[in-house]
Amino acid sequence: MCTEVGADSHEFRFYESLFEVEPKPAVPADADSSAVPPATAEEVANATIERAITLLAEAKDDPWINKTPTFNMVKRRDPTFDRKELKFATFSAMLKSLEGVLLGVRKGELDPQFRIKRLGAEGSA
Repeated sequence: MCTEVGADSHEFRFYESLFEVEPKPAVPADADSSAVPPATAEEVANATIERAITLLAEAKDDPWINKTPTFNMVKRRDPTFDRKELKFATFSAMLKSLEGVLLGVRKGELDPQFRIKRLGAEGSA
């Protein structure tokens, strides 16, 4: 069945053709062997945490961010995020494992506070 889009339109289309999926070209086996390997689950999680803290720090205009807003932002950015997949009992344990590598940590009023090392390098506490 063919259906027109607007009888008095200058354009004539078939609805069936709007939803055709073109096959993706196959990648030859001898394609660029120097391609970057896919990121591990840990690398993806670390990048998500880094981005969440960066966004929160920019919004607050303060590099030090509490754990709870960080967790909320991570879950907002990646609803499939699961610390248990990465073998961490708590989100705090996961953040503490990144201390010195990616994050700086200091004791906050109620919660520990975290910052991306390069964001707060000049104003660390």
